[in-house]
Amino acid sequence: MFLLYTAYHQLGCLFPDNYMELQCGANSADTLNHVAVFAALAAPIAAFYPGALRWAVPVLVVSGGVAEIVQPFIGRTASSMDFLANFCGVFIGVCAGRIVWRWRGSNAYGWR
Repeated sequence: MFLLYTAYHQLGCLFPDNYMELQCGANSADTLNHVAVFAALAAPIAAFYPGALRWAVPVLVVSGGVAEIVQPFIGRTASSMDFLANFCGVFIGVCAGRIVWRWRGSNAYGWR
């Protein structure tokens, strides 16, 4: 599921600039979408596989940067704000995932 979600996001970066506008009627949610997608990618890793954060965080940040670098070659515009939103999403996802990881360690089921 994680790989499908990642592929969906990366392919979504390749749609024309006005794709969100055509689908949603507005382009104002684009930055929040970047944050949400990268948070959703980072949170399960932090919550269930915290040891993988050593490689997952750099991979997520680099993939966000590569997506922005590639966009001008396919008719979209690169945005440093989108890259910053990707980075913030990774940070928020890791923080949220670590909260879940700590909660799991202290609940009655003893998950760890």
